[in-house]
Amino acid sequence: MRGTASSCRLQPWSVCRQSHTWSGPADTGQADAPGRPRTSHRHHATQCARDPIDPLRPLQAIRCSHPGRPVGLARILYGCRMSGGLARRAAAALGVEAQARRIRRAFVTPTQRRNQQDDEQLRRLIMLGLATDSHCVDIGANVGAILRWITTAAPSGRHVAFEPVPFLRQRLVEAFPDVDVRGEALSDCAGSAEFRVVRESPSRSGLAPNNVPSNSHVDSIAVEMARLDDVLPSGFVPRLVKIDVEGAELEVLRGGAKTISSNDVLVAFEHGFGNAAPDVSRSRELYDLLHTDFGLRVFDMQGYEHGAAAFVKAYQTNSCWNFLARR
Repeated sequence: MRGTASSCRLQPWSVCRQSHTWSGPADTGQADAPGRPRTSHRHHATQCARDPIDPLRPLQAIRCSHPGRPVGLARILYGCRMSGGLARRAAAALGVEAQARRIRRAFVTPTQRRNQQDDEQLRRLIMLGLATDSHCVDIGANVGAILRWITTAAPSGRHVAFEPVPFLRQRLVEAFPDVDVRGEALSDCAGSAEFRVVRESPSRSGLAPNNVPSNSHVDSIAVEMARLDDVLPSGFVPRLVKIDVEGAELEVLRGGAKTISSNDVLVAFEHGFGNAAPDVSRSRELYDLLHTDFGLRVFDMQGYEHGAAAFVKAYQTNSCWNFLARR
């Protein structure tokens, strides 16, 4: 338990299809047979990660051709861009689960580990806290990972997602035909604005993003700003509002004051300073808006309630950045 947090604990309430027939040798610096491209374990594992039809079939071939190199295979597996579930299944197919776990623990940073833990807690919250017909709002939907949990837990609900980055929004439209996907950048006022898109890491894009990696390429696009209270359908009462907007959460909450304060809404939000200097006064203003104006209690995603001092300290020390506000 954190020293500055209350002991009150939140309860869990209430890409392309390809053929993978070639399973040749690893890339040892020798040319492959004429007409065949140079191959490697990494090539096979990366290809399988992109194949939604049968992603694990090539891994069986790798295991059979190189049965005595479990640590090397586990490292290759770790280096591939796989989701957590697919990576675990791939490790099982290769028989390198133990080695993969050790390598993962060795290379995962504390920040990454905390994010993974918080994401899992949010997934549980969504699955346990939503009814099948709950309505939800996903602000900063990105690639739709959390939106997928929402639509799974509440398949009969009406859901609205906001994503200003054009190519991400188009993917969401295609992946979630039953969700109302909008392109506005939510704030506390309406009008036009400049939105900064980080090419290498689109999830860090925003109106004034606070976590842009150094040496990143940033493009500016024109977007329409809107207030949440103004754009939700008439009579729409959300059970969950998720906010991940790279530093603009205070403005988003101000623009949704009526929706949030007038209903029994769960607000899951990210609040950190990223690569920017921490703004303590802004953090305190955010807490006062949630607690004093909206009448909500604030918890971190591990279930510990935060008062004003604990919330600001968590922000200032970057000890946690994912929170839940509820009545």
